[in-house]
Amino acid sequence: MDRAKNIIVLDFVLLIGSLLIILCPLLKITEINYILLSMFLLYGYISSFKFLLRRNYRDFESLYTSMAALSFSAILFFTNLNTNKSLALFILIWSFVLAIIKLIKCDYYHDLKNPLWMSKMMNLVLFLITGFISSINFNSGNTVSIIVIGYFFLINFIVELMHDVFEMIRG
Repeated sequence: MDRAKNIIVLDFVLLIGSLLIILCPLLKITEINYILLSMFLLYGYISSFKFLLRRNYRDFESLYTSMAALSFSAILFFTNLNTNKSLALFILIWSFVLAIIKLIKCDYYHDLKNPLWMSKMMNLVLFLITGFISSINFNSGNTVSIIVIGYFFLINFIVELMHDVFEMIRG
């Protein structure tokens, strides 16, 4: 039970990180590359901590998510997303990569006949919808783009938190 609580605490750290992204324009922080880089690094490291907490359960979703987030942060480190089209494409590709990872987990739950596969499928569909809608809304300037990215991460981390709570309740 302590592992599940620790995972939920890590989910709350991700939620706080996404809320800080939403507050960045108020703090006059408008450099999208640095904001995305810090969020992907945070997501990658927290996902690796989640994997370490879940490693006895043969759950590799956190490992795959960590590898994807850290590789996307490496891409961000070496590139500059200075146009709205490149930023939209980057978020759309991130959404599709994470959707594949979530689909693998959903299939794993479905093969085990675990009822949580419906929760994971809802997470997958919501992630794809928010990723697609977020990638469309990057033509209004840096401030709006940062807020859209913050809400994109916020929605997905709330759904991930709900899934982890369902997993903790189910045991």
